[in-house]
Amino acid sequence: MRKDFMRSKIEISEEIKSLLELKPIGKFKTKIKTKNLINFAVEELKFGFDQTAEEWEEYTDSEQDIVVQTNLWKNGDIDEKPSESFENLVK
Repeated sequence: MRKDFMRSKIEISEEIKSLLELKPIGKFKTKIKTKNLINFAVEELKFGFDQTAEEWEEYTDSEQDIVVQTNLWKNGDIDEKPSESFENLVK
């Protein structure tokens, strides 16, 4: 659903808090990967990523995907919060 506006600073701050409260579960490598993706989502919400920069190509598909999905939520293009996309990987 397109809302044609960015989320408020309060909504973004609340989502950053929600992301930082997530506790990855599973095997060690899975926990590390999940925590890394959570950090990418937080970085997108705080500062954003330049998807046209050379370094963008160095990120994994999963990293790029979470940044894109987080950006879509931040801009009001989708309703699913970034923290909701981790439901099976966190407690």
